[in-house]
Amino acid sequence: MAKRNGSSTTPPLHHPDHPRNTDVRRKRKPLPAPRRTFAIAAVLLFAVAAVALQSSRLLASAHPYVTWLGAWTIATFLFYGFDKFQARREGGRVPEIVLHGMVLAGGFIGGFLGLLMVRHKTQHGSFVLVPVLSALLHAGLMWWLGVV
Repeated sequence: MAKRNGSSTTPPLHHPDHPRNTDVRRKRKPLPAPRRTFAIAAVLLFAVAAVALQSSRLLASAHPYVTWLGAWTIATFLFYGFDKFQARREGGRVPEIVLHGMVLAGGFIGGFLGLLMVRHKTQHGSFVLVPVLSALLHAGLMWWLGVV
């Protein structure tokens, strides 16, 4: 600011030239991804998919576990697609723990489809390992339940 009558005056605090406003400010870290919000959204999407699959003629007489796997597959694939969309536009991302949880809950087919079709998370080894382990886990569970 210009000097008046030989004395320096500081601009008001809200002015951009105020000394507090001209120093280099630390950049704020982005807010952490809201795990709870995405987890609730995943469960709600699963529920909608499960109701839709159970009421369809395709899986109406299928074992409930098959409906479970189908609903988680749909929900997981949609979440992988949403996360890829958000990655491209640099928006809020789905936390990896939520994606892994969906795969472990039964969405391993959707996880594989997300890797192959959407080409999402292909560089992360855990996104290949977790669906493989989940597939083995659910294959054993299907055998134990007598679905296969």
